[in-house]
Amino acid sequence: MRFGITFKIGALALVLTLLTAIAVGWVFYSGINNLLIQKKLLSFEEELRLQAIPVVSEIEALRQDVVFLSRTPPIVGIFRARQNGGIDPLDGSTEKIWRQRLAIIFTEFLEAKPRYIQLRYIGLNNDGKEIVRVNRTQNGIVEVPPKGLQAKGDQPYFRDTIKLNRGELLLSEISLNREFGKIVEPVTPVLRAAVPIHLSAGKVIGMVVINIDFGAILNDSHNHRDHDPEDFEHFHFITNDKGYFLSHPDSSKTFGFERKEDFKIQKTYTGFETLFDKNNDISQTSIFSETAGETKVVSFLKVPFEP
Repeated sequence: MRFGITFKIGALALVLTLLTAIAVGWVFYSGINNLLIQKKLLSFEEELRLQAIPVVSEIEALRQDVVFLSRTPPIVGIFRARQNGGIDPLDGSTEKIWRQRLAIIFTEFLEAKPRYIQLRYIGLNNDGKEIVRVNRTQNGIVEVPPKGLQAKGDQPYFRDTIKLNRGELLLSEISLNREFGKIVEPVTPVLRAAVPIHLSAGKVIGMVVINIDFGAILNDSHNHRDHDPEDFEHFHFITNDKGYFLSHPDSSKTFGFERKEDFKIQKTYTGFETLFDKNNDISQTSIFSETAGETKVVSFLKVPFEP
């Protein structure tokens, strides 16, 4: 069939119009899609910032509490009594009375702070032997008798705390609670806050230590699998500064460093390898990560709480 020049020009114009419409439509769609993606990323990042607030607040309260306990009268009263044959020369109290007073303070503190699971006063002598220790147990709050007190001189938090200057305190790594060197079942993630006790001459005589149930804080940080109204599937993770999972929808992947397993977020999502470098100063970002043949968006927020 033969077509006239008018028909050919009209057909060409129609094709060009359609191509232009498609191109404009695609550019418009891509622009809208990118805006929606950016909006969602901002929403993820804001959600992370909101989740970090109660975590940091809990840790700041822990810091204040351990300093307060380190300044209570029984702390130095026990030392004075020990230095003077069991009798405090300042007021005549025996070491036993001072220990009882401190145990009462610790007990009342545990009553008021349901997430604290253990309060201790640890001496420097006898390989870091505990002097007073009060535990939260399934049967209530219990003072540990002298026979149950342990030496903690081999623990990293003990060695690090005695090196601190006056006015400094230690926040330990978040790890699983151990007794007599073994992980306690059911497992309990703990964070320890410790303050060294200095005499006026600067000599360290011991430390006060609080163990907080960090698992309760993790549970409050929305670390569960969730769905939002737009049907985006969410997974919430919390890691330590090395990338090991502290919170994960699959609990078997948490605290891999305790089990000699390499469960890290860098191994799960591409693009995270450099974010955990000590010299990397990126505090928040979002990454498109290829995982198991799928592209996923991972929003990342560093939450500093101890230098």
